[in-house]
Amino acid sequence: EMRGSKQTTYFTELNVFKAVLYVVASTYVLLVVFVAFLEPFLDLSCEEQEPKLEFGNVAYTGHLCRHVRYKALIGLSREECVWTRHLGLAVLLGAVIGWERRQ
Repeated sequence: EMRGSKQTTYFTELNVFKAVLYVVASTYVLLVVFVAFLEPFLDLSCEEQEPKLEFGNVAYTGHLCRHVRYKALIGLSREECVWTRHLGLAVLLGAVIGWERRQ
């Protein structure tokens, strides 16, 4: 046990199963983030029609195409890509702030 030491371990007991699981999970997360940041530059067509509302709602600005899943986005919708970009930037900026505070 290394109390008071700056060195920390992130794995209690690293075995082959955990290593493969972490590599697969990390690869998937990085792929999703990469696709989400690539989404604004892709030309994705959408054939969805806006539903006709029987009443006016000035606060409603939704668009059905934001919820359509695309194979080019590995099954994600445009809205999920926006959420992923926001979350990815929050994690990145949080890591930078945390790193800066530890210096």
